Amino acid sequence: DHTTIRYDSRAYTFPSDEIVFLPVKNITAEALARYFHDELSESLPKVLTNFSVTITETQGQSATYW
Repeated sequence: DHTTIRYDSRAYTFPSDEIVFLPVKNITAEALARYFHDELSESLPKVLTNFSVTITETQGQSATYW
């Protein structure tokens, strides 16, 4: 089973079991850092109250969510 994603005139096909659709409006480093921070804060032990998630796009370009 495959999933095809279309953007403008391009089409990308991937095996469906290798795709995860995330509930974010844009796939930016900032949005991903916040999403993963929120997900981790739900599943990590409650004694971990102060942590950050950093997503790096390229060398020198990243976003951190506290």
